[in-house]
Amino acid sequence: MSRAQSSLRPPTPIRVARVPDLSLDGFEVARAVRRGRPMWWFTNRSDDPDEAGRFDLKRPNGTCYLADDPVGALIEKFASPDDLEPLVTYADVEATQVYVGTVTRPDSVADTTDRAARIPKELGTVTPYTLPWAWADALHADGRGGVRAWLRHDPAATTTIGVFGPASSPDDLPDPADWPEPGSPEPARHWVAWLAVAVELCDVPAEADVPVADEP
Repeated sequence: MSRAQSSLRPPTPIRVARVPDLSLDGFEVARAVRRGRPMWWFTNRSDDPDEAGRFDLKRPNGTCYLADDPVGALIEKFASPDDLEPLVTYADVEATQVYVGTVTRPDSVADTTDRAARIPKELGTVTPYTLPWAWADALHADGRGGVRAWLRHDPAATTTIGVFGPASSPDDLPDPADWPEPGSPEPARHWVAWLAVAVELCDVPAEADVPVADEP
């Protein structure tokens, strides 16, 4: 097999069964959202497949994306997987907050980063999302609470954690009693120096500063 070919394979019952679970008991996670929004809402690939996330399920189910550190959560929010050099504005950072702490559910997620899973890092990096969606569907059908995978743009090897839950949006939230938040969020600017290592941060130029070419 040439290096141009992907080593990621579709899920099978045997492949799914060998993915170990990672307990989230005491495991600190982070979630970056627009300022004023709650932590728990679950996107799905049925409403808009072109904008769906890597491990989105089909309605009535969905996926909420966390990370194992705050910078990873910000990269998860800002960096499009198709961008080779992600560009993030300081205004976007100012408009973002980060929840950090432990969660009460799910109990565990399928850990595809564990060597025993024998799943290449491509699960967290490959585009388009055809195979990641197939893996999400298979793990959800197997009763897993979510999936952990490597994060595409983070040089520090952060992982993303897609938690499975009821499809929802910031305007149509799951019961907060079932999905409690781990305390109050912090402004994303607290981590701006570390974020700058992974993405290009910039100011949006004022309209008067944008050069206009002369008409030919």
